[in-house]
Amino acid sequence: MAPSGLIGKKLPRLEDERLLTGHGAYSDDETHPDQLHAVLVRSPHAHARIVAIDTAAARRIAGVRAVLTGADFAADGHTGIVHGPLPIDTIDHTKPAFAPPGGVFDAPQPPLALDRVRFVGEAVALVVAATRDAAEDGAEAVIVHYDLLPAVTDAHAALRPDAPRLWDAAPGNLSLDGEIGDRAAVEDAFVHAPCVVRLSTWNQRIVAAPMEPRAALGLYDPARGRYTLHAGSQGVVRLRSQLAEVLAVAPDRVRVVSRDTGGGFGIRTMLYPEFVLVAWAARRLGRPVKWTSGRTESFVADYHGRDMATDAVLALDQHGRFLAIAVSNVVNVGAHPVAYVSLNNAQRIVTTLYTIPVAHVRSRAVLTNTSPTVPYRGAGRPEMMFVVERLIDLAARRLGIDRVALRRRNLVPESALPYRTALGLTYESGEFHRNMEHAALLAGWDGFADRRAAARAAGKCRGIAIANYVETPVGAPVERAEITVAADGSVEVVIGTQSTGQGHETSFAQVVADRLGVAIDAVRLVTGDTDRVAIGGGTHSDRSMRLGGTVLARAADRVIEKARAIAAHVLEAAEADIAFADGHCRVRGTDRVVALAALARYAPTGSVPDALRGPLSGAEAFRGRIPAYPNGCAFCEVEIDPETGVTEIIRYGAVDDVGRIINPLVVEGQVHGGIAQGAGQALLECGHYDPASGQLLAGSFMDYALPRADLLPDPVLVANEVPAANNPLGVKGGGEAGTTPSLAVVVNAIVDALAEYGVEHIEMPATPERVWRAIAAARVD
Repeated sequence: MAPSGLIGKKLPRLEDERLLTGHGAYSDDETHPDQLHAVLVRSPHAHARIVAIDTAAARRIAGVRAVLTGADFAADGHTGIVHGPLPIDTIDHTKPAFAPPGGVFDAPQPPLALDRVRFVGEAVALVVAATRDAAEDGAEAVIVHYDLLPAVTDAHAALRPDAPRLWDAAPGNLSLDGEIGDRAAVEDAFVHAPCVVRLSTWNQRIVAAPMEPRAALGLYDPARGRYTLHAGSQGVVRLRSQLAEVLAVAPDRVRVVSRDTGGGFGIRTMLYPEFVLVAWAARRLGRPVKWTSGRTESFVADYHGRDMATDAVLALDQHGRFLAIAVSNVVNVGAHPVAYVSLNNAQRIVTTLYTIPVAHVRSRAVLTNTSPTVPYRGAGRPEMMFVVERLIDLAARRLGIDRVALRRRNLVPESALPYRTALGLTYESGEFHRNMEHAALLAGWDGFADRRAAARAAGKCRGIAIANYVETPVGAPVERAEITVAADGSVEVVIGTQSTGQGHETSFAQVVADRLGVAIDAVRLVTGDTDRVAIGGGTHSDRSMRLGGTVLARAADRVIEKARAIAAHVLEAAEADIAFADGHCRVRGTDRVVALAALARYAPTGSVPDALRGPLSGAEAFRGRIPAYPNGCAFCEVEIDPETGVTEIIRYGAVDDVGRIINPLVVEGQVHGGIAQGAGQALLECGHYDPASGQLLAGSFMDYALPRADLLPDPVLVANEVPAANNPLGVKGGGEAGTTPSLAVVVNAIVDALAEYGVEHIEMPATPERVWRAIAAARVD
């Protein structure tokens, strides 16, 4: 395809033909002819001391090569995975996000439990055999003797003085307790405010359930003393660093390879115990070792998302102006502290897009006997949009003000930009009012009363809602790209971020092809291999195009600079007289021209000065923050059958400002998926643990409901592109736009539909039973 104006074009994804025709290379596709197979013995108990592990019977099973325990791992001099759960600050990347006086609890996570198990599904032993069947037989033959201990699965319950303690070094199961904002000013505002609304809610635990279950293949080269791990991930550089630390070797003695990855959503960012174990076992046994998770296994062994409880208070004056907000967030981090990211993302964003003069946020992380939680799509931002937008609807009802009018009264005006929030974020660009007004128009807000009346005549309840949102895309503050033009005209792009389904092969190629003026199918993307990618932050937090696109654009500019210098030598002209356009260098005012491919042939030869000799390439590395604030407004209209509690989403749409859009098709796909994930959480999903036994009751797709295609109508999506000024592409980020407002707007619409019954709030998931019970309770009252 010709390169003219590729930015903003709706190009079909280049990778789709390869993936749809079975030519993808996912984790389980990686095999080795000499490989052994691994199966984990996992704890059936939420909390117990390990008294003894009897492996004798398992070792006698034909085909079993080894049965390894935590004692074996420790005997080899290893401790555990150092996750480094404390993120860096949203604004200043040189300091931690939290520095509480009491410190932050962090402890290495042993890949195999050593003294006690702390959640159902925690790995206790690794059985390695010649076949998968033999490994499973061996795992069934392992006998573990446990001394059962009391368990706790709820974060608030874990904070009680009499709660079972998970770690001796974490008194009260509290692993972090931090705060931000002006507590005194907020308390003063509450004392004098004419209107104060409160909300206590729980953003429930989510099982990410990516389409591809996890798998890993570990290899060890004794001649080089080098490990290789093949595993799907959201970033190989982080995994290499962590794996090298666990195995106590230098990073250059570890290679991590992630080819295609079938969905991430945040849970594939961190290192998993199984990845450590296959590499360790490969060294011990002298053969490659492969592990593939079953779907049931993934429910208990994958990291989970969300699980944040919030108490929030909003103060308003008599005219509906926001005066102050106070938020207390308690996140259930599970048995091992893997990441405190959602707390950090949440604490800065609580004022969202509104002018709230003072704010205070308390953030606590609590250990429980559940699977660890990590960032899940949006990671703290959807949680806070839910809280704030619910508070606004409650306030509108209390004050008798139209919900759109109340938001309009408090949205940050464009004239106030750049606007610094009470918690330190600075919004540089955006058209917040325009987004909301457009969304209200698309929603048919003014004509809703007629639709509600028609639904009521048919025995149904109708509700409508609108929700503004803003994101704080942060993520790893480092990225690098290198671009090399080959003599045949092909262009190789090596970059540290990687796709888990976002269409990077297309979007990144558009950026490079547009910048260099080459055909898009000439661009080849190289990612996901630490032998090629030395630096990179991976895919999360809307960072891939914001940071990755920035270094791509700058690396392309370096290629052009070198091309112009070589062309000046080849064409015997001053470099200042060389113009670059459409993949060619030309002497201005003449017909003397040379293509990039020809310059790539000249570059390695002795016909150019030494300073220019070598590949025609350019590289750019970046460390720091490139702040951007994707924002927008979503609307939702629902209809509820009061006799069954069944909710139907009638209409859904959004006006999104994700900055400059590289490929609208890719962005629309991302938004569609994000909406589905948000609506699924709002209506269906809950990773529920039984508080008495600590068992995950939603441990399969029989019990954990995912959204289906018929859950949502075709969403109405409008892009309002307001370019960011601080990166060369003007992008803000579109990967989480669909999810961030969806929880709030769906639940607000449901509550609006139930307003005639006096229902003021409903918790997620708003299942038919929960909705029906709310109606039934209101009828009794």
